[in-house]
Amino acid sequence: MSDGLTFYLISNFDPRVRAVVKSAADNHNDSAVRELSLAVVLQKQAARSPGCVIIDIDQTEGLDTIHEYIHENARTSKIILLSEQADLEFARRAFRMGVFDCLSKPLDTRQLLEAVQRAIDSLRSDQKTRQIDSSDAAALETLTPRELEYFSKLLEGWSIKTLSIHFRVSIQTAAKHRARVLSKLKAENEVELVLRFDKHRSFLSDGSESGG
Repeated sequence: MSDGLTFYLISNFDPRVRAVVKSAADNHNDSAVRELSLAVVLQKQAARSPGCVIIDIDQTEGLDTIHEYIHENARTSKIILLSEQADLEFARRAFRMGVFDCLSKPLDTRQLLEAVQRAIDSLRSDQKTRQIDSSDAAALETLTPRELEYFSKLLEGWSIKTLSIHFRVSIQTAAKHRARVLSKLKAENEVELVLRFDKHRSFLSDGSESGG
């Protein structure tokens, strides 16, 4: 399986940083290291795909210069800043912007390697979450309009008895609809249903609710 990781070095000319990033990249299949200038970043040509981004902030005019870049990329990429000015206040400001980590210079290469590895792990976790979300969203597409109605009520914690009264059907019929919803969504019970699908509530439409 291809790892497909991209490591971005922005305005960074420290050979120790290159060595750490190359070492991390060599441990992952199909990984690439790209060195980009600040000018390219400001032209919005950098980090088009998720990756681990390392920026030497001392080679820029400060956080304000790259604020927009951080804002646009922090949700999909893990941004690590290096700076001689990486004190507590600097870190607080950077973290509020969405930066993944801040490291002070002179550089501790072991600390950088640990930060890069944590960034990689976080990227992997994000990728897995996106895949699960995509799979769950596809499963929702298999539900019929009636099953979607039952699904929305199950998310609210309705019992089979309450479902039967609300939809004006027998308890046996309500139980069958519940079972079909759980089966199609591959959920063992309502607890798992809520944990996995509560974030998909916006998928539901306000359809009419008739008996059956």
